[in-house]
Amino acid sequence: MTTILRNKLLMATEQKIESSLLEDTRAAYDKIIVAGMKVGLADGREGILAGLVKSKDPLKDSARGAINIVLLLRKQSRDTMPAKAIPPAAMTLMLQALDFADRAGIVKIGPKQLTQATRHFTNYIFECFKITLPMLQKMGVRTNQLMNDPTSMEKIGRRAGLVKVPEASTPSGIINAPPRVGER
Repeated sequence: MTTILRNKLLMATEQKIESSLLEDTRAAYDKIIVAGMKVGLADGREGILAGLVKSKDPLKDSARGAINIVLLLRKQSRDTMPAKAIPPAAMTLMLQALDFADRAGIVKIGPKQLTQATRHFTNYIFECFKITLPMLQKMGVRTNQLMNDPTSMEKIGRRAGLVKVPEASTPSGIINAPPRVGER
């Protein structure tokens, strides 16, 4: 969908987000962006995006506002919005808000400001989804244990279809195979 951003750093960040989207997430992501932009731009000078002009912390407000818009849209969709499309869509909406703030002269956006906004984004999205540091640490420990256990890794590989089950037979050839195209 790539939206029109003027700040080259924000543009590159958006392209990176979009290049990492899975095919099944892309359509939902595009819908969220379009709907989010409509909500952000609604009411013109009295709208959400225009509120950044009066903001005491436009980086924090850009991050929180983008997440709040996506969560509002999720609620309106009666939770039919795919969860895996929420973070990239909210991040892209944050980039849009930061680009607006940059163009409007509210705050100059460079690498430092993008990093700060991303920290606000991460902290707030974790708060909204009730993800805590101990939970992340526990998942990290569990992942490390799985990665270091060959039996567990083999089971994961089998489920993913990456490792052949030892007892499975191997096809030895096809008898009476139909002729290939061009052979008759």
